[in-house]
Amino acid sequence: FDDWTEMYHKLLKYREQHGDCNVPATYVEDHKLGRWVSMQRHYYKQMINGKPSSMTSSRVSQLKKINFSWTSLKRDDWKTMYEELCDYYAKFGDCLVSQNSPDYPKLGNWVCKQRQEKKRGTMQQDRIDALNAIDFAWSVAGIGHWNEMYKELVLFVQRHGHANVPSQYPSNPKLSRWVSQQRYFYKRLSDGKSSPMVPNRIEDLEKLGLAWCVSKSSQKYSDK
Repeated sequence: FDDWTEMYHKLLKYREQHGDCNVPATYVEDHKLGRWVSMQRHYYKQMINGKPSSMTSSRVSQLKKINFSWTSLKRDDWKTMYEELCDYYAKFGDCLVSQNSPDYPKLGNWVCKQRQEKKRGTMQQDRIDALNAIDFAWSVAGIGHWNEMYKELVLFVQRHGHANVPSQYPSNPKLSRWVSQQRYFYKRLSDGKSSPMVPNRIEDLEKLGLAWCVSKSSQKYSDK
């Protein structure tokens, strides 16, 4: 083993014992491992900023596989903020904390940072799963549009008695495309791929009776 691989295996053992890769920089039991973990974050930052670095795409891949955190935010700090967000969710029914919220300034900034970290691809999978469990919105740009289209689908159901908008629907082609898109996002989610589909949207669409799989014959236009 080379030095990097040797330290990587030490990190694997640490993860088995502690459940994460958040080795403190001043880790008493293995000072060398603590410093090594800190340096991986430093080298990664150099790499994404286009500076010379000993970090490679192969090493990044290996570290991502074990949910390595590229930021040194303490696990306890993250859990504390996550619990605060859970309380917010229980109170308001969503995780849309404004970054300029006078009542939740720290939480608003933290929520914004989670979106940025996920976008950069540096967020640990267990944290992604935890946030998805409370219907965390990874992008706020499309939320208003989604709600508008959902209301149009409600009107369609009231008129036709079902939610399966035909793929060719001259009365509202925009709604037709949107419904098809929701099915596509749902399939990606089911296949374990990245998707903007979240549990609360699935629940809302299923309440209207939307079928996730439809036959081609049932997608023919009918304005009855």
